[in-house]
Amino acid sequence: MKEKFVFESDAVYHGKSKSGQFMSSHLLKMFKDCPFEYSMTVTGSAPEKDTPAFRFGRAAHKYILEGREAFDAEYAVFDGDRRTKKYKEFKEKYADCEILTVSEFADLETMKLGVDYVQPAKEILSEGFAEGVLRADLHGVPCQIKIDWVNEHQNMIVDLKTCDTLTWFEHDFKRFSYQHQLAFYRDVFAEVFGNQPKVTVIAVEKRFPYRAGVWAVTPLTLNVASEENKQALSFYLECKSAGQWPTGYERIKTMEVV
Repeated sequence: MKEKFVFESDAVYHGKSKSGQFMSSHLLKMFKDCPFEYSMTVTGSAPEKDTPAFRFGRAAHKYILEGREAFDAEYAVFDGDRRTKKYKEFKEKYADCEILTVSEFADLETMKLGVDYVQPAKEILSEGFAEGVLRADLHGVPCQIKIDWVNEHQNMIVDLKTCDTLTWFEHDFKRFSYQHQLAFYRDVFAEVFGNQPKVTVIAVEKRFPYRAGVWAVTPLTLNVASEENKQALSFYLECKSAGQWPTGYERIKTMEVV
């Protein structure tokens, strides 16, 4: 199985999405929300979006799934005041790295302990590999996915989510349309391998008490989301053919508050 995956940097992977060469789950969600924003993004006309939360989430994925050696190749931890000469020298020394604070790294360490504490999560992540890329046509659209973790033995794909609290994670799962992302992953995987994998989510809190949990996503949930993705991809092909990318607000809407 592993030999069919491609392993490449985030810059290469996301570059192919941003150029419009491949549809990703992130871009498909953007398209469903606003085709115009999608078009502006893939043509390079939209402003770049990155936030401290996104950057921390990437660091968590690297540390928890790939380990300290892989983490150290891309991240450095600075202990001190960032307004000092010492920080400037440190930044120059680690110019190719993302710099985290000691506090942020401590959070990462505790989050990893939280994941390891949950036996099902520890077992799932005990075998397999991280950040494998697959590409295939889905309903006539070239698509790509980068899977957080693949457990070959269990024919399972795993997505790691960081969150503020597990108490509301199931609500957040629906609110952020994670089911559509995971259905997209499952379907591209199935195009490559000819079978549908099991889909699992591991979520871990970013702050005390750093709890982690494991969810098996049901086939019914994924099937419903898959059909909605199919409809979105069909509409995408229509927009692309017509060269028209609506905002969704071209017509007068009705506002009634009672």
